[in-house]
Amino acid sequence: MEALLNARAALLQALYEGPGHGSALARRVRDRSGDQIRLGHGGVYAALTQLQRGGLIRGWTVAPGRRRGARARRTYELTPKGIDVAERQRRALRAVAGFALGPDPVEMVAMRERLREASELSAAVLSLRDAMPR
Repeated sequence: MEALLNARAALLQALYEGPGHGSALARRVRDRSGDQIRLGHGGVYAALTQLQRGGLIRGWTVAPGRRRGARARRTYELTPKGIDVAERQRRALRAVAGFALGPDPVEMVAMRERLREASELSAAVLSLRDAMPR
């Protein structure tokens, strides 16, 4: 199956949920996609470098604790520009995927109201039908 998102887009969406380091972000993408999207380590770090050069993310190195064998990790987060791009992407994905990503909360409130009104209308029609002579 062809990839639904490229590595950069998938990582922006993973970072929209919060900061992380490369392998944790790849795991987040894999978990959120139900194991449908798997990013290789080489692709992850190349994409993170491109996103950083584009000003969409920033990274910093976190020094290891005093654990034996620990190593420094580079942690990434979205910049304000990256947040805007990720939100636009998310809206586009939601428009394409519809309810697969879950409806917009504002849309859910409107939908509940429409269902309530339809239910009231249906009850009124049924009571009119029952009141009609046969």
